[in-house]
This record gives sequence, C-alpha cells and structure tokens, in this order.
Amino acid sequence: MARVRKAQFSGMFYPGSTLKLEAFFKETLQGLEGLGSVPAKGAIVPHAGYAYSGRVALQTLGVCRIPKHAVLLGPNHTGLGKNIALSSVDAWETPFGDVLCSEPLRRLLLEACPLIELDDTAHLKEHSLEVELPILAYFHPKIEIVALCLSILSKPELRMLGKALAKTLKEAEGGAMIVVSSDMSHYVSEEEAKRLDSLSLEPILRLDAEGLYDTVLANDLTMCGFIPTTALLFALEAFWPVKATLMAYATSADATKNTEEVVAYAGVVFT
Repeated sequence: MARVRKAQFSGMFYPGSTLKLEAFFKETLQGLEGLGSVPAKGAIVPHAGYAYSGRVALQTLGVCRIPKHAVLLGPNHTGLGKNIALSSVDAWETPFGDVLCSEPLRRLLLEACPLIELDDTAHLKEHSLEVELPILAYFHPKIEIVALCLSILSKPELRMLGKALAKTLKEAEGGAMIVVSSDMSHYVSEEEAKRLDSLSLEPILRLDAEGLYDTVLANDLTMCGFIPTTALLFALEAFWPVKATLMAYATSADATKNTEEVVAYAGVVFT
C-alpha cells in the first residue's frame, strides 16, 4: 500500500478546491509572457499563503519549463526531525492529485551524500514544501519529486549537499530542477524589508553561496530559507556559467495594506 503524505495546509495556505486553485492560477498568470519557456536549473519561490505570495511564486515558476523531476529544498520551521531530512513516502497529496516521489532520485541523493537521512518527522507539520506542490503539479501534472527539509547547517555541510544535488540533476532521467522554498524579511517595515533583502539578493544574484551565508549571519537577516538557497548556489557551481534573474518581488503589504510590519517575497530563476 502506497505511503502518502497527506496535505496539512490545504484550505489554509492555499485553496483546497481544484476549481478554486485553477481559477486563482489562471487569473494570476493572465498576461504573463514567456510561459513555460525557460529551461531553468533552479528557482527560489516564497511559501506564504497564496493571497500574499502566490503571485510571486506563480510568476517565477510560470516562466520555467518544468522538467520531469523537481528536487524540493525547504527550511525547517518546526525544529522536528533530522538536519537533512529526505521524505521517504511514495507520494504527496495535493488538490490536483498525488505527486509521486522519485525513488531513483532518492537513491541518488542518499548515495551521493552521507549527511542525508530518510526522515518524515521533519515534514509532518512543515508547510514550506507543501505550498509549492500545487503550483508544480499544475504546470506539470506528471512531475515527480524528492523533498528535503533542512535545519541549520555549516558551509562545509552545505557544499557537500550541493555536490550531491548537482550530481542528481546531471543524472536525473528526463531532467530535473531544484526548487528552493523561502520567504525573505519578516516583520519589519516595508522600507526596511527592501533594504535588508537587497543585502541577501545581491550575493544570490551573483551566485555567491558563501557570500549569502555570511551576509545573512552577519546582518541577522530573517530570510528563512537561506540554508536551502546556499545549498542551491553550491550545486549550481557545477553548471557554471549560470545566470540568476530576479523575476518578482513583493511584500504582504500588497494584500494587507499594512506597510509597518510585512513579510517579503522574492522569486529568482537560475538558467
């Protein structure tokens, strides 16, 4: 019997109805140029409720030519589970149907990096990866995934993980991309969020893994997915030259009209 991770945030972070999801996606994507045209190696997308960050996520992944496989990297908000927790289930539930997990890619990752451990505890109450799945399933109904939830890791550990991710991308039959789930600054004014996010986006856009890691820690930035993003940047070193493009940026003030305390969202595509 298949083991399926049941959706925990359907109807909360995103509509639980297939019809409502499709309507939201079509309305948000209306007029977007170059839909599905970019053969991306990776992307960074936000994971707040769709009312707040859905536009940024859709406009970012919308331009990507979504391959057969996606390696999902998200931060561990709950503190549960292993430091590099690889989901071991057969599929993840979404309103569009179950998204299958790729056993070949899972084996590749486990063989390539001894730091990775099979662990579903970290994924039980974690929203960062679940929120991205309806979008990926909408653009590629037959997509297969591997899902990793990351706690705080050192730069040497992230470099090791990055090499494993690069190997997996190169050997994935049918193609693969890395999708990092991350929000940007949290609970500061909109003006301050833009200032602080410029500090983290600068090393991201110049593909500087160590620079991002050091900048976040030195400035006490609240970009929750900087660890997964650093792993992505290390992985992309195996594919240079790579171009990073900021596709969208927004804050929660667009929805709430409260500019005094916002969460910020950025979408970046790597080609």
